[in-house]
Amino acid sequence: MPIKSEHSSLVEDNSTMLNDLYTFDNYVVGNFNHIAYTIAKHVSENLGIIYSPVFIYGPIGIGKTHLIHAIGHSARSQGRVVIYTTIEQFTNDFSYHLRNQIMDRFRNKYRTCDVLLIDDIQDLMNKLQTQTEIIHTFSALHAAGKQIVLTSDMPPKMLNGLEDRLRSRCIEGFISDIGTPELKDKIAMIKKKCDIFQFSLGDDIITDIASNIGDDKEGCGLYGWH
Repeated sequence: MPIKSEHSSLVEDNSTMLNDLYTFDNYVVGNFNHIAYTIAKHVSENLGIIYSPVFIYGPIGIGKTHLIHAIGHSARSQGRVVIYTTIEQFTNDFSYHLRNQIMDRFRNKYRTCDVLLIDDIQDLMNKLQTQTEIIHTFSALHAAGKQIVLTSDMPPKMLNGLEDRLRSRCIEGFISDIGTPELKDKIAMIKKKCDIFQFSLGDDIITDIASNIGDDKEGCGLYGWH
């Protein structure tokens, strides 16, 4: 686990949490996400050896966060130190440590982990000071042979608010998108939820629910297990 101290913030504690339900066993695989799943599984078994960073992008609610948490769980089961954070959490954590003049603790946390998982990289656009810190963090982890996994709701080429050198870092490894699930995929996701939460729905009801789930970011949130 990362070093804690009396100065550690709540943001720091939260950034290392993983959702217990976001595992590979609970991930429903279909044509829309098969490549992303396969790469994530392969990377989780070969941490820091192939494809770092891995960049996964796609619409909101189609399983990006689930997938990187699954990588985190696999890495922790191998005894690796895992840091999961959103860009918002990373930025707040950075500001806290900078304001309190304890950047050595911040850098010790993010630059000495084995696996760094960062969600919502698109939220980094136009945050130049935070981008500079992330570039240095990536460089340190890459030099040490560590694993980096990123998610975004858009591909790297569309992240216009990123510095060129950071965008270059994002495309150094493997880029995979997650598309939109088909009806059969939505049905499989609903059935998986029923299994996990131990309640029963008839096939007709499940099909009706799946048929009425939209493909936009409001409707396609089947991977939210809470």
